[in-house]
Amino acid sequence: MSFSTRIEQAVQKGHIIDQLIEESPKKEESSSSTSAKVEGVAIDTIADPLQIPCAPGVSDKRIAKLMYLERRCGGGTQDYSPFSSFSQVPEAFRPGSGTESFSVPGYSVPQDKTRVILANPSENVKKMYLREDGTVRFCVHPAIDGQDWVPFMDQLLKYEKEAPLAVNPTSSTRTVLVLDQNAPLHSLKLHCPLKISRFVRNVGPRTVEHCVTVSKDLEKVVCPHFALLRESMGVCFSGENEEAGWGFIVREMTPFPPTEKKTMLIPCFALYGKDTLHPERDPLLVQMIKQSNEDPMEYALNHVFYPIIDCFVSTFQQRGILLEAHGQNALLEVDENMKPTGRIAHRDLDDEVDPEVRQKLGLSLEGFHPLQLIPPVSEEDPKGCTHSIIYDKSIGKLHFNYVAKLLEERFGVPKEALQKKCQEYFKGIFPDFADYFPKTVFKYSDKEKPGLPNYFSPVDTKETPLWRPVV
Repeated sequence: MSFSTRIEQAVQKGHIIDQLIEESPKKEESSSSTSAKVEGVAIDTIADPLQIPCAPGVSDKRIAKLMYLERRCGGGTQDYSPFSSFSQVPEAFRPGSGTESFSVPGYSVPQDKTRVILANPSENVKKMYLREDGTVRFCVHPAIDGQDWVPFMDQLLKYEKEAPLAVNPTSSTRTVLVLDQNAPLHSLKLHCPLKISRFVRNVGPRTVEHCVTVSKDLEKVVCPHFALLRESMGVCFSGENEEAGWGFIVREMTPFPPTEKKTMLIPCFALYGKDTLHPERDPLLVQMIKQSNEDPMEYALNHVFYPIIDCFVSTFQQRGILLEAHGQNALLEVDENMKPTGRIAHRDLDDEVDPEVRQKLGLSLEGFHPLQLIPPVSEEDPKGCTHSIIYDKSIGKLHFNYVAKLLEERFGVPKEALQKKCQEYFKGIFPDFADYFPKTVFKYSDKEKPGLPNYFSPVDTKETPLWRPVV
């Protein structure tokens, strides 16, 4: 079997990937590895009335709390599909594992052997990966480092290996937080051609360019509720013959636009997820509502539902970009007393783009991935199907439904009352929504498109939308 055939099958068939990994030569652990087991988690009570535990190995308490929430407060949040909890990534590199941290290897690669895309990165972050000597620190997920089934790995291995970076896995697994106290806070979205959920998590050149382009574009959004974790830099290894390769994306962890307030981020799934190490504790949202002494329904609408809807509508109306603000991609910003600031920070900018809206706005399509430009209406792609999948499914089903369920169980808030309020709010700020959305709810097929691994056709569920008005 040829190399290209092996790779094609590896991308399309999960069991082939497992086989290739098993067949690949095993590497010895690096002596500089920072891998360690969690022995216990102390609860830090400083400037935190909710007493969120701190993840071990992280010096900044706000980040230590964020990492604890990322890794330990997702209990019961991955039951939305048969694929949601599936992962081919080795256990040690998963967020729910007992591994405290691990090492990400890097290679010193000549910059002319890479493609570097920038979108206003912080200077100190830029210097960490682009060196004055003309080399690039090229980062590789340890699950694939040295594996011969990964394209261009043989070429990458020719270059000098650098001291690895100590990292902590985030909830998305292949995105890791860099634990370098001398560098600005940032994470790396790494190429990881293994299945997590239903998707093979590639970071190819077009994906890198798309995400960095989206990030730069979203800096122009004007919305008081909107914040962004900028994907300000991307690097791809192009191989000896300048063939398309793969790479990584640098995500800065300070919300943009910047604020002078001392703030912290809470992944929205951690608002309603169970703390797997302290299951006796109430979900965060319950604690926050009790602390506020506000009406539970009004609190949730004003601090969660309305800001997320506002961000979704504003970015679409102003930039033609559909924010996929499900519980993992959206983060609630809070002050040092754990009170919401009013902003929702958005991450993972692999978002769909409506070219017709951008054309009407006089905006360019340059830099966006062709497969993430919403295609013209056709029998295969009915009107508004992508818009429905992003809002009705990713935001409605995979985010709002979980919040509503918790509010109903703990405070007796009727789900229908929340939905009615959200429908009214959506229509109030987006009066011409019917020009873009379908009458029913769409989802992605469980089967990949023929010839297009990782892409799934839209399917009409025939269901009535619940979190937006009916067309």
